[in-house]
Amino acid sequence: MIRRLLESIWTGIGWTLAIFFLLSMDTHDIITTPGFFDKLQIDKLIHFLLFGAYSVLWGSYIAANTSIKLKPILILLIVSGSLYGLGMEFYQKFFTDRMFSIWDAVADAVGAVAGAAVIKKKPLWK
Repeated sequence: MIRRLLESIWTGIGWTLAIFFLLSMDTHDIITTPGFFDKLQIDKLIHFLLFGAYSVLWGSYIAANTSIKLKPILILLIVSGSLYGLGMEFYQKFFTDRMFSIWDAVADAVGAVAGAAVIKKKPLWK
């Protein structure tokens, strides 16, 4: 069951859309109260996890359904995840009430790298 999910294009598409919707949400009510979570920068952890999962899901799909070698897949995951994260920051700036944050984009890129590292260490499709 899990293997079929990892090998399905719909899992990657669904996760990519989930990221879009989550990063498009108005978060003023959540973030306006400074406190413990604000000091922890919990939003950076969320960005990291979202884009780590992005790399794992898309990497699993690509590797299971193509004959592309692992190294180009890893590069594709890191570049596409980083660009998607950066693009979402510009989207937030111009089309939502949220602000552009280079640190969110960095967390997205680091998450994409971490997800690619998981794929490299232990491919989930085998």
